[in-house]
Amino acid sequence: MSQIPQVESPSDLATIENNVSLLRFIENQTPEICSAAINRSAYALQYVREQTPELCMAAVQKDGCALDFVREQTRAICLTAVKQDGAALYSVIDKTPDICLAAVSNYGLALEYVENQTPKICLVAVNNDWCALEYVKDQTPALCLAAIKQDGCALKFVKNQTPEICLAAVKKCGYALKFVKEQTPEICLAAVKEDPFALDLVEDQTPEICRVAMQGNILALSPIHFLMIQLDCILQKVVQ
Repeated sequence: MSQIPQVESPSDLATIENNVSLLRFIENQTPEICSAAINRSAYALQYVREQTPELCMAAVQKDGCALDFVREQTRAICLTAVKQDGAALYSVIDKTPDICLAAVSNYGLALEYVENQTPKICLVAVNNDWCALEYVKDQTPALCLAAIKQDGCALKFVKNQTPEICLAAVKKCGYALKFVKEQTPEICLAAVKEDPFALDLVEDQTPEICRVAMQGNILALSPIHFLMIQLDCILQKVVQ
């Protein structure tokens, strides 16, 4: 592929120096003028009447989302675009596996635009950005745990929660208890151990859970929690 010609005439460059949109009004769009416009802004490609592979490539190398203005897409141009900005996958007509993989490697949330998802593409997307779990069509425990290892709050995107997944989530981030559909004492204890202030999210605040939270940070308890713990201690002494 040949190199794009450089600008030779200062007057040509002056025409689009401050506003590349003026390119649309230039009657004789030479490769030099078009190249100068794209060098200033990739979006100038939309005003180029006769696009060449070289001009298109230059545009997407500068800004992948300029792919939206490419009239004749090629695999090379699309691949370059998504490597520069994974979000450009939105504009790709032929979303091949390799292009999709390159896109989610750059921008995990581009998984939203992947029509034919594979386990590999999903895992790469989730490893890039745990929020991509939201767009995984066929969630597996492994994918869910991969997201949760990055941030426990990924639990909010898990479609089928299991005790193991929930426990892993609150151990990573106590606040993730907010997204647990079915709380258990074990999950709640793990949550307040990681973050004592997660106590506010506990539905059944037992004296034991309150005590664990207090050990982590006494400020996590309200006066009512203190009273609960004191009463529990009194009851235990009476029983003994």
